[in-house]
Amino acid sequence: MKQYLILSIAALMSVTAISAKGECRADREKFCGNVIKGNHKGMWQCMKEHENELSEGCKNHIAQVREKSRDIKKACKADYKKLCKQVKAGEGRIIKCLKENEVQLSDACKGALSAPAKVE
Repeated sequence: MKQYLILSIAALMSVTAISAKGECRADREKFCGNVIKGNHKGMWQCMKEHENELSEGCKNHIAQVREKSRDIKKACKADYKKLCKQVKAGEGRIIKCLKENEVQLSDACKGALSAPAKVE
């Protein structure tokens, strides 16, 4: 379950990056334009299949978002176990649960969830 949580957060954050209007938009349209909107798993798989062909800007952006997802996983581990352990991973449900329980979250988790991805 712990590994699935990591993958769920990483996938959600990466799909968010991929769907962004900025660095990954052209790559998404070029390589994955046939993926149905809202199919996050399909989008993630498509972008992974074309990882070596992505623009440097998109690769860098996804790397930054992955770093943020690692920060969230580390900062929110105890909060997840306490507040969201019963939530089925996938489709952003864990992040949604954490945000719905924001009042009860540790300061570290709140900070990680609200911090923007680093942009260089």
